[in-house]
Amino acid sequence: MTTERTPTSHLSRRDALRLLGTGAAGAGLGLTAGCESGGAPEAVPEPPPGRAAVVFPEGAIVRTLLADIDPAALDTGATLFHEHLAFDFSSPPPEPRAPGTPPPPLPTNEAMVDLLVDELRMAAFDGVSCIVDSSIGPRSEEQLANLAAMATRSGVHIVLGGSYFLQPRYPEEIIRLSEEEIATHLVEQAGRERWGALGEVGSSFPEMHDDERKMIRAMSQVHARTGLPIFTHVPHESCPSCAVE
Repeated sequence: MTTERTPTSHLSRRDALRLLGTGAAGAGLGLTAGCESGGAPEAVPEPPPGRAAVVFPEGAIVRTLLADIDPAALDTGATLFHEHLAFDFSSPPPEPRAPGTPPPPLPTNEAMVDLLVDELRMAAFDGVSCIVDSSIGPRSEEQLANLAAMATRSGVHIVLGGSYFLQPRYPEEIIRLSEEEIATHLVEQAGRERWGALGEVGSSFPEMHDDERKMIRAMSQVHARTGLPIFTHVPHESCPSCAVE
């Protein structure tokens, strides 16, 4: 007695594995399976996804730490707009470590810069072309020099974001200034240090401080006077009212 096999559209395990293998080998190809009469799966190119054209105003620039560049120069990779390169980093990190293990020695400034340059080069290899270094307060001269060295040696564009983050971190001399005086101070600092953005501008939890409202209004004045974009940082705990304000 013979049983006739009914054609089915289900993939066999072998066909599915073949599809997965072909997909891994052919990035960017859409795959369709020919399941009739033992037909082999066939790779069919898919049209590239649509991408809206970005049109920049004539004369527009991106102010990086090293130079003013055409925005189109950043089209070769991704931009990470909220990073912190000027902090103290070490490898391996001091925590966590096995019980009884002595902490590693603190790195020298030169070793820390070398580490960040290596990290930036690896990020560039993975497709990053620009990083915006966020600020939570004034940078030291050493930090500014470190950032310039990182940009020069890694080839990754670095944009400085400048700001004062949360009211408890504000220097007393900033708290005493009026909104207009803060704006004038920030415009001068932005020009001297080559800021390319204003941020990160923070707000406290569970309620925004009056000094933070003053800072945001001052930042708005700086934006109007310089054209620098603003980015903010609402609390990690979430504060919808802060974002609305």
